[in-house]
Amino acid sequence: MVAAKTANKIVAVPLMGFGIGMMFFPIQLMSAYGPDAFPKGSTAEIMAMFAMGVVGLQFMQAGIYNVGFSRKGASEEGSGLLCLFAALLHVVMGLCDTKYLLTRKHADIMPASALYPNYVLEAVFVGVTLSGWRAAGSPMPRIGLPTGILSAPITATGVNLGFFAAGLTLATSSFGEMYFPGLQAKIPAGQLELINYMLFAGGAFMFTNIASLFGTTGVDADTNYRLLRASVYAMMIYLGQFAREGNIYRVAGWDVPLYGITFIQCFAVTFFCTSKLGEHPVKVSKSE
Repeated sequence: MVAAKTANKIVAVPLMGFGIGMMFFPIQLMSAYGPDAFPKGSTAEIMAMFAMGVVGLQFMQAGIYNVGFSRKGASEEGSGLLCLFAALLHVVMGLCDTKYLLTRKHADIMPASALYPNYVLEAVFVGVTLSGWRAAGSPMPRIGLPTGILSAPITATGVNLGFFAAGLTLATSSFGEMYFPGLQAKIPAGQLELINYMLFAGGAFMFTNIASLFGTTGVDADTNYRLLRASVYAMMIYLGQFAREGNIYRVAGWDVPLYGITFIQCFAVTFFCTSKLGEHPVKVSKSE
C-alpha cells in the first residue's frame, strides 16, 4: 500500500508536468496527439492554445494541492482526501476522453489511438491515489460550504471557479461564443469540435478542483491554510496567463468584449484571497 503523502508526490509530478506542457509548450504537446490538427498560425491554432491553457491550469492547480499535502506537516486526513480527489480527477479525465471518442463527428482530426496512452496513465494514477487514500484511513470528504478559518476566501475561490466550470461544461459552444463572438464560425467544424472537447474537459476539471477544495476544507486550521495558499499560487499563474492571452487577442484582432470584466472578477477574488492569507497569523519555527 502506498502512503498518502507518497501518493501525493507521485501524482503531483505528471499533473504539473502536463500543466506546464499545456500552458508553456502547447504546440509541441499538441503534435503528439495530431500533428496536422491545427494549421500553423490559424485562428484554430490560437484558440486551441487557449483551450489547452485552460486544461493545463487545472492540472497545475491539482498538482499544487497535492504538493502542499505531501509535506511532513500536513495532516494525514488532508493528504488522504487529496489522494481521493486526485483519483476522481483521473476518472473524470477518462470519461471526458471517452465522451469525445464516442460523440465526435470528425474522426480524421485526431486518431483514437492518440488517446489510448491516456487511459493507461489514468488507470495507474487512480490505483496509486486510491492506495494512498486507503493508507490514510479512507477519510470521507466534507459535504457543503467550507468551514473553519479562512473559509470565506476559500469559498470565494470555489465560487469564482464554478462560474467558468458551469459555462464550459453545460454550454460549451454558447459560452465560447459569449467570450469570442463570431470566432467559432471562422474555425473548421472538426477543429472546433476538438477545441470544444478540450474546453469541456477544462470545465470538468474545474469542478473536480472545487470538490477537492470544498471537500478537504475543515480538517484543521493548517489544512485550510495550505488549501488557500495553493489556490492563491494557482490564481497568480492564471493572472499571468490571462495577461498573455489578452495581448494575443489584441494582435490577432479578436473581439473579446468580456475581457475587462473577467479581469476585474478574477483579480478581485485573487486580491481578496491574498489579503486574507497575508492577514492570517503564521508562526515560523527554526529548523533543527
